[in-house]
Amino acid sequence: MEVIPFASYTDDERVEIAKRFLIPKCVTEHGLKSAQVDFSGEALRSLVLEHTREAGVRSLEREIGSVARKVARQVVSQQAAKKKVAPKVVINAAK
Repeated sequence: MEVIPFASYTDDERVEIAKRFLIPKCVTEHGLKSAQVDFSGEALRSLVLEHTREAGVRSLEREIGSVARKVARQVVSQQAAKKKVAPKVVINAAK
């Protein structure tokens, strides 16, 4: 039997996956429009580096979903029409 090594995603690749696929998916799943939520680059980096430990993107998707739910609650309660997601919002959503 031969062992074939596969490299995991790099942090930069996980950020790009989140931008292109995970954020749009989570935003629509939680009843938001893309114009209602805007993830900053720092917030994405914070999610990737500090809040997810695995090499894949499953836990990253769960964390993005958690942030999207928090933003959706704020939009529904009319605290904000559009929310810029900064690292502070990421930390509060992770609690």
